[in-house]
Amino acid sequence: MNEVEDKAPREDSWAAASFDGPPISMSDHNSYNTPFRILSTGIDSVDPQVVILHWSDGKESAVHSLMLRDQCSCRGCRHEESFERTLDQIAYPIDIAPQDVTILPNGELCVIWTVDGHVSIFKPGWLRASSGLENVAPERPQNFWGQELGERLRRFPYADIVADDCVMLDWLETIRSVGLVYVTGAPNTPGSLGDLISPIGVIRKTNFGVIFDVEPVVGTNSNAYTAVELPLHVDLPTREYQPGYQFLHCLSNDARGGVSVYGDGFFLAERLRSEDPDAFDILSTTPIQHRYHDKGCDYVYNIPLIVLRSTGEVAEIRYNPALMNGFDVPVAEARPAYAAYRKFVALTREPANQVEVLMTVGEIACMDNRRILHGRRAFEPSTGRRHLQGTYLEHEEVSSRILTLRRNIPVD
Repeated sequence: MNEVEDKAPREDSWAAASFDGPPISMSDHNSYNTPFRILSTGIDSVDPQVVILHWSDGKESAVHSLMLRDQCSCRGCRHEESFERTLDQIAYPIDIAPQDVTILPNGELCVIWTVDGHVSIFKPGWLRASSGLENVAPERPQNFWGQELGERLRRFPYADIVADDCVMLDWLETIRSVGLVYVTGAPNTPGSLGDLISPIGVIRKTNFGVIFDVEPVVGTNSNAYTAVELPLHVDLPTREYQPGYQFLHCLSNDARGGVSVYGDGFFLAERLRSEDPDAFDILSTTPIQHRYHDKGCDYVYNIPLIVLRSTGEVAEIRYNPALMNGFDVPVAEARPAYAAYRKFVALTREPANQVEVLMTVGEIACMDNRRILHGRRAFEPSTGRRHLQGTYLEHEEVSSRILTLRRNIPVD
């Protein structure tokens, strides 16, 4: 690696360079604050397009010239109000490289490019994030759990979430990492669930409505609208884009029975992977047909029960026994497919994999619908009313709100 001498831009360099005025904020509005400074820079000895950065915490990072040039935030490359890119991304050669790399007195990195002498200036915090040392992308959940979550299930007061952005941030980050939390002390008013959820993002409307009632009804179109036991499941696996989060608000719960039950689908999938790799392979590669239909709609979607990322990590769970319409396999493969399915079903029924909560009025169950399985024990409508209201919100709405809250709230 050939080191580049640290220095402030020379006056003649500025005059000769194509500089479109002071840089504007980075395109995604993120402040990119970091306590770390760039101590020195260098150019990779093998690839002259790679800029090497040495940091005050002893770390080293590498950023490619094409990423740097593409992300220039000067007024010639981005609109100063929208922050969106106006740069023609194929107007410069693909082999573009730095002519000069300098650390400015304020700690920012100044790059003067070959070919046209264009000047780009980058904040240290953005460089930390773009090189992978710090990440602003949504975190992958790591807190998988079984029955033990019942002893440490977090509960957030409704009034605190509404009044304090720090509490809202903690609440949303907990939903994202753990998958299940409760809100307490919510108004006992139909429709008030929307007052809590709307500030996060756009509520997802489905064929059940924006905010839907969950209680026994005559002529029901879902087992949820009965008093029978609901085994663990996720909602709407019949949709190509399965809802991200579900919120269930308890307005009354006077009936005998009806205890809510939860399970961590990611935890169950990893147990299956460990205990029976063949069954895991079948359930993560073999499509299942999911179907929901009534007089007004007919949703059908084929997808495996366990959906994986390209890395092999579990991305989502598509498990709903009431809507499972069979495996999309040849007859000869039906038996092993159903045998694998039964292994997963058995895991959902183990008490060690379940958390039970008897909901009380004013509580809101908040869960990741692509990960957390939920259900309930049967109840007796003749002994009292059990009335919940529910709604859905997408993953990106929660992730977006977390990032906007983090702009103004220091996070350790």
